[in-house]
Amino acid sequence: MKSHIPIDLIAHILCRLPVKSVVRFLCVSKSWAELIKGLGFINTHLKRSINSDRDCTIIIDQIASVPSLNFLSVLFRHDNENCLPKAMEIYPPLQGRPERETTIVDYCNGLVCLHNCVKEIALWNPLIRKYKKLPSEPVQRPSGFEDSLWSTVYAFGHDPHNDDYKVVRIAQFCEGDRPLLIIGIEVKIYSLKLQAWKKVAEQGPNMLPWISSSPAVSTNGAAHWLTIPDRSVPGQEILAFDFSNNEKFLFYKTPVQPIDTDDIQKTGLGVLGGCLCFVVNDCKNMYHDVWLMKEYGVESSWTKVYKTDLRANKIYSNLNSEFVKPLKFSRDGKKVLLENSKNLFWYDLEKKRSKRLKVRNLPVLFRPLTSTGSLLLLDDGDSVIDPKQNKIKKSR
Repeated sequence: MKSHIPIDLIAHILCRLPVKSVVRFLCVSKSWAELIKGLGFINTHLKRSINSDRDCTIIIDQIASVPSLNFLSVLFRHDNENCLPKAMEIYPPLQGRPERETTIVDYCNGLVCLHNCVKEIALWNPLIRKYKKLPSEPVQRPSGFEDSLWSTVYAFGHDPHNDDYKVVRIAQFCEGDRPLLIIGIEVKIYSLKLQAWKKVAEQGPNMLPWISSSPAVSTNGAAHWLTIPDRSVPGQEILAFDFSNNEKFLFYKTPVQPIDTDDIQKTGLGVLGGCLCFVVNDCKNMYHDVWLMKEYGVESSWTKVYKTDLRANKIYSNLNSEFVKPLKFSRDGKKVLLENSKNLFWYDLEKKRSKRLKVRNLPVLFRPLTSTGSLLLLDDGDSVIDPKQNKIKKSR
């Protein structure tokens, strides 16, 4: 039977529903399926998900001595942020054998970028279990340095100017006896819209500092890494790569410089409230500082959001192996969700007190990320097949 409800009204209703509810309506009719898979609807639904914090999910990357093939997910309850359900296993792409352990590069708008030790890369939407594997791309060593060593860092994010999702790969070449002296770099970028890699003409400054191996952080249309101080660049800086048509490197000063004495202070980057954030963990004085760049690209806009006494709040057990990091603000903005690779905590910004979140089935060590509900890859992604489900089907 043909529906007499205007398609615009249907779209208006559907874009207010959670991801899993919308996916169920794909089978209603051909016109509904075309509507839901359309880029316009997907983007409208995504904006509502971000603004309402709907379908917010914590994806758990397990850190284990024995590699695990599965990740975990914890769905935030809209009615009660203090009570989270049991962590459930989810099967990511690029798996198959434990030696191909998959790790997270970064995440953006419901998409998670993954890579493994055999250099495979994929974009994955965990809520709808769709993924897209990227084509392989060789690394080209600089002319005359065919025997040089290299390390590779990745980043993933959204290019708002072209409404595109991009993966950046930076290969850093160095001499064997001088591992921190960079003799050249190669930058390549993959465009999801064009479905192709290209070499970036802008290769950065002549003396590009060594980039930290910590995961990149993407926000405001750029990827960010902390640099590793050396004799040529004594202070720590933030290296940014613009995803837009400029595709250039930029440098930003950190709000404070860490004390370079026996790792007394550890630093990191994150995204909090849509802003780039700089995190300081002081192992001697037992505090945790978080700064936000309130106006992106303006160094004078760095603002300290809070300072936490880690000892009084019992957020740490061993800061030499743990790094306390913020994940997200609560819906009322009065609390911030913290993680230390072992537990999750709500920290009350007014009362300056923390409370551990009890979540069943969490691994001993983990790296969490917060993911937004999204329909990206719904139409052109491949389905992730969980081998456990295959076994159940074959046994029937």
